[in-house]
Amino acid sequence: MLSAAGPLCYALASASGGSHALFRLAGEGVPQLVTRMAGGLPAPWRPWRGYWQQDGAQLPCEILWCPGPRSFTGEDLAELTVPGSAACCTVVAEWLRESGAVEAVGGYFARRALANGRLRLDQAEALLALVHSRDEGAARRAIHLLRGGLGNEVAELRARLLHLRALVEAGLDFMEEEDVRAYDPAWLQAEVSAIAGACQRWRRGAQQLSGAPLVVLAGPANAGKSALFNALSGERALVSPEAGTTRDWLEAPWPCGGRQLRLIDTAGWLDAEALHGRDLDGAAIERGRALVAAASLVLWCSAPDAPLPATLPPIAAPSLRLATKADLGAADSAADLICSAHSGQGLEALGQRVAAAIDADPGLPPRQAQLLAQASGRLNHCAEAGLIRRGADDLLAAELRQAADCLGELLGVQTSDEILGAIFSQFCIGK
Repeated sequence: MLSAAGPLCYALASASGGSHALFRLAGEGVPQLVTRMAGGLPAPWRPWRGYWQQDGAQLPCEILWCPGPRSFTGEDLAELTVPGSAACCTVVAEWLRESGAVEAVGGYFARRALANGRLRLDQAEALLALVHSRDEGAARRAIHLLRGGLGNEVAELRARLLHLRALVEAGLDFMEEEDVRAYDPAWLQAEVSAIAGACQRWRRGAQQLSGAPLVVLAGPANAGKSALFNALSGERALVSPEAGTTRDWLEAPWPCGGRQLRLIDTAGWLDAEALHGRDLDGAAIERGRALVAAASLVLWCSAPDAPLPATLPPIAAPSLRLATKADLGAADSAADLICSAHSGQGLEALGQRVAAAIDADPGLPPRQAQLLAQASGRLNHCAEAGLIRRGADDLLAAELRQAADCLGELLGVQTSDEILGAIFSQFCIGK
């Protein structure tokens, strides 16, 4: 079934200055325009190459005719490639306007795809992230989400929530009968916990896809963090055998596994005795801890003369334990990797582990991360307030409804025009 066609719109979808220019057309009347240009309607999905007769001149062109509903927007669509000179682009644009086409605004085609069910909102955001991705890793992650990596699971979670809500609401008619419940409380609690856990797992990828992930070197003073920072990034942080040399955090780009990462070297944690008599900024240590809290990945560093504390602070980000200064003595037996900035031992393996850990992070846009946080918060409240245990089905049904609404908003099932406008305004013309 052909999707509802929008008004006839066009956009120059390629950058200026190239040898060729691409015009994208969509909406009601596209077949008629294509027929006029090609002298007949070309075979669909196969490039037609020829000359367009315009004002007595012949303009070489290529037309790809994409009939709905299989097109990107779900409606009739065509792409027209012509020579890229400014004069040719002006001629084509003027002819399209004279033929009744209106110039599209940024994000128009993606929004038509959303309206016609060809894209979900989470996929549209992934497309935006792909357009703005800065490196190969970010592009891979955006493609994963564009293919439904997040949305398919969220749709399933939302369906499960709607089913649970229906079960709970079915029991509201029997609230006065204590022994009558439409569900098994233990089973329902396990379901709610599982869905909350899935939301939290996805939420951990809250950094923007187009941004560079933050990898933080942390640990005690004199654990070899600065030497490792220099070896990985090629920068020159001050290195000294005296503990506490790094007074504040340092940052450098680190190309790793096809991605551009932000590598951070933080001040070490020093006890009160070590701090005594030294001009060290305690605020720098606190800033280092704040960076650990915001990191995409934390590398806990220890050395034979600077072991990690028995208990590490709880953090949301994944982490690796590194035994540094491997050339100096016995390494930490609990370490995930052994390395040496001096000899280069283990640095290649470290890069591979870091790249794998970063790529495992789904990297969600902030809007999606916030909605997942809200959904998991509602579900966790069901357990914390004892709603299932107490049989407070009216309150429980309300929490399940609001959690499902959050997931529906993530998918674009129920999203305001204001939010849609804010998202699609970030697209460039022609997308």
